[in-house]
Amino acid sequence: MKKFISCLLIMSFFSCALSGCGDTTPESVVQTEREFRKTRPRHDFSDVVTTETFEDLYIEYDGIPWAEQHDLNYADGDITTDFAVFLFDSNDEELPGNPLHTYETISKPVVISYPSDREGYVVYEVDYSIILPLDTTAGSDYSYFDSYYRSVQFLDYYTGYQYPWLRMNADRLSYHISGNIIYNGETYQVDYYQFREDEDLISSTVDTGDGQLELHQLHKINITAYFIVPRGYDGIVMYADISLDERTYAEHMEFHEQNFDEISGMKIFGEDRDQTYFDDYEFIPIVRPI
Repeated sequence: MKKFISCLLIMSFFSCALSGCGDTTPESVVQTEREFRKTRPRHDFSDVVTTETFEDLYIEYDGIPWAEQHDLNYADGDITTDFAVFLFDSNDEELPGNPLHTYETISKPVVISYPSDREGYVVYEVDYSIILPLDTTAGSDYSYFDSYYRSVQFLDYYTGYQYPWLRMNADRLSYHISGNIIYNGETYQVDYYQFREDEDLISSTVDTGDGQLELHQLHKINITAYFIVPRGYDGIVMYADISLDERTYAEHMEFHEQNFDEISGMKIFGEDRDQTYFDDYEFIPIVRPI
């Protein structure tokens, strides 16, 4: 049973543990489910901005979890990473010193499970936030700023396959991606949702009177992700890039414009890369074997 679930979920809501995944939910999640079994997810799954599908994925699994084959950097709590900020004047010209580098904080997620209307499935709700601060001084020619934060992504513990995802901004505050996983001749539908809510906690510009401006901004992005997966699947892992973001503003813009409307590729994280690639990431298990 675990075997079939393992791979079913394997990919994008993915693979269950082939080796020992009985038809049980991890103990910590079982307790949470008891506490919330009379409630429902707080977001309406029928109300999303974008709905996409991925092509049928045929899964093979050799019984050795991908995560156990790599020396992953597991975070003890929050993840801290680079936040790149670009300052501009009223002529839309970049000011000297761009980009500014400050610290982005990705909170340790809170996970709740709910019964699914689909027989044999469970809904995992994953809540986390991203805090983006800016405290700096600019000249009087400053007009506005733009920034690029590091988003969170998810992968499967057993196979390393990355969950498909879409980029979000003010025009896309929610999405739904679904598709079929085929394993051992059986087909399983998997679903992944994200909902985003933004908060400006601090937003002020202070004229110091000496030709300088103090900029104080604190923005919070609240994300709720949902995974509708077979009951017993325990392989969801969150991860984020913690390296210094050295791209220019033009490179950020080009990357964003080329990738905004495309679902991320269905591929194994770090495939054909050496260990130095993995060193630039931190991982947080969301639901994993105990």
